[in-house]
Amino acid sequence: PPPPDTISEMPPAPPKVEWNLAVIHFDFDKSDIRPGDATILQGNYDQFQKAIAADQRPAVTVEGYCDPIGTSEYNMALGMRRAESAKAYLVKLGADMNMFSTISYGEEKLVTQDQAQFEMNRRCEFKVAE
Repeated sequence: PPPPDTISEMPPAPPKVEWNLAVIHFDFDKSDIRPGDATILQGNYDQFQKAIAADQRPAVTVEGYCDPIGTSEYNMALGMRRAESAKAYLVKLGADMNMFSTISYGEEKLVTQDQAQFEMNRRCEFKVAE
């Protein structure tokens, strides 16, 4: 008899999560999570939970950014406070703190150099390792 069809006997792999993680923003010189950004973080958290339910363990890097006002050293520290604040909020929602790492880019990766739009630079982005 022919060998059994081993491919059809294996359970199907869970569908890969399509990530659509939103960016959060901060007020000038602040690292506090604003109410609207808390809602955004809830949406990101829901995506993490969906991945975990599908037996995927995402490794997420929370990246903190700043505008170019202030010294580079200060902005690196502020970017890290922002990243840590976002991580702490997600952990407070119930996420596993071990799935997150944090990094600050300070003012290194500006979205805009237009001073009228500097608020776009004051942000955290979320990257999932594939």
